[in-house]
Amino acid sequence: MLQRIQSLYLTLVAILSILIYFFPFAAYPKETIITLYLTNINQLLASATFLMYIIIILNVAILALSLITIFKYKNRILQMRLNAFNFLFNALLLIGIYWLTEKAAKEYETFSHYKLGSLLPFIMMLLIFLANKNIKKDEEKVRAADRLR
Repeated sequence: MLQRIQSLYLTLVAILSILIYFFPFAAYPKETIITLYLTNINQLLASATFLMYIIIILNVAILALSLITIFKYKNRILQMRLNAFNFLFNALLLIGIYWLTEKAAKEYETFSHYKLGSLLPFIMMLLIFLANKNIKKDEEKVRAADRLR
């Protein structure tokens, strides 16, 4: 059933994984303020190109897993497992973003002002956790109904 609350949570995760391309990760005060987006890493940090590709691959995996999980509503156990992988990918994305911002701070010899783009993985992790909690509730309801038959 696509009208369940966990489908809404997973849809929000998919939307946030798209929005991560449009929000900055961090800003660095120098003579002028340098803002780090996922799309301008190559121009600002030539040494972080590989890390940028890893972050993009993780983000695409998060988007794909969220959409796949929504349409696997008949198999709740599989949904919970896919959400566990999605949570893991989000944790890796978060680590990659913070590693990238700290690398840029060292290169620019300044400190990082974290922006909304670096908080989006936290929000996505919370939404995945809530979706998993509701999927588990659904599974318990189905098992209780099966016991009553």
